[in-house]
Amino acid sequence: MTTSRLTVGVAAALFSALLSIDPSVRAGDAEPSAPLVEPTAAEAGGTAVAAPAPADVTLTITPEDGRAQRVVVHRPGYLVALLHGSARSAGKDWAALRVQVPEAKGKRRDPRAGVEIDRLVWEATRLGTFVTERGLISLSLDGAGLAGRLALAAPPVSAGETKSAHSTCVAHHDGAGGFTALCRIDHAARHIAAANVTGLRVIEGAVVATSKGLDPLIRLDLPLAPGMGEARVVGFILGRVGHALRVEASWAPGEAPALFFAETERLQPQAP
Repeated sequence: MTTSRLTVGVAAALFSALLSIDPSVRAGDAEPSAPLVEPTAAEAGGTAVAAPAPADVTLTITPEDGRAQRVVVHRPGYLVALLHGSARSAGKDWAALRVQVPEAKGKRRDPRAGVEIDRLVWEATRLGTFVTERGLISLSLDGAGLAGRLALAAPPVSAGETKSAHSTCVAHHDGAGGFTALCRIDHAARHIAAANVTGLRVIEGAVVATSKGLDPLIRLDLPLAPGMGEARVVGFILGRVGHALRVEASWAPGEAPALFFAETERLQPQAP
């Protein structure tokens, strides 16, 4: 199973100079928020490398209502993510973000067709492993819509790892000041669920992907929150014992960004 992406849209839409990005793939969930001050999308994920994107990574861009465009990246057998600033979308085999195309104003500074106006970052982690590749999607205007070009980028930079008796997690820097944690849980675990405990929606930035014969893979995105913190929790049951794996990131003023992992367990009540 995969935590639903169709309800990911917290509509914390981020506005670059040219595009607005919403992780929702449905129109009308909520109104976009005001612009946030943070690293630009072009800074996230670094720069492209002199190698093409893998052949099994595919990109589709389709129109939605109004000037919205749905950008989807597919890679079967992988946990796929799309990133733009603090906007995130992730899921098994594919991920999508909604992009609002601005109306042309007829001025000289309007971008020309084929000229890059913004970038998204894609990441793909092979199910059952922690092997993660990162790439870029270069977006340009194509008439009233968008065109996109895939490229491979340098791999994510490690932010540490931790291991317990029933879980293993590795983390990397997301390229925009935040963190991403990838966790594998014992394949015998049941009732696995992940949640965002600091955001507006519990499923935002917390995705579980399972595949027969492989350890469950969880992706936890903790985007930059200056002066604040982000937290995600994963719950699962092994035998009669319930486990809670907590991942927290902090950006306290005057301190270096920090990432913390903790796991607790408790015997579950049984019917008499």
